[in-house]
Amino acid sequence: MIVSEIKDIQKKDTRIYYLEKYSAIVVYSILGEEKEGKIEFSVEQKPTGELVSKIESFDKIDYPILQVKMDLKASINYLIEQDLLPK
Repeated sequence: MIVSEIKDIQKKDTRIYYLEKYSAIVVYSILGEEKEGKIEFSVEQKPTGELVSKIESFDKIDYPILQVKMDLKASINYLIEQDLLPK
């Protein structure tokens, strides 16, 4: 697992009732070195009731971003399923 923790999650004010935006700090490990980066992500509720997460921005990293984003998205989906995001 590349992403070890998502911390300091703050909900941003949006006026769209089916879209929630968040900012946070992600702790991730690359080649045995632990680093932190700022992220912004959103959670949108589709008309079918499905919740879809999307990573809006991520600090620049010196590693293939796809692997980190896939693991990050899985971590965000876990937070959604466990209802651990701020309301």
